[in-house]
Amino acid sequence: MQSFHLITNKTTLVFIQIIHSSFTLTFVITMTAKIFCILQRMLA
Repeated sequence: MQSFHLITNKTTLVFIQIIHSSFTLTFVITMTAKIFCILQRMLA
């Protein structure tokens, strides 16, 4: 049971890291798009 618990913990940690990184990636893309829109308005 101990090894199973360790595997579950590791899987959960990896899952959390994947979710966190995808959220960060989405945030960065959104911010880049917003900055790009602002720059386009200023240059237009």
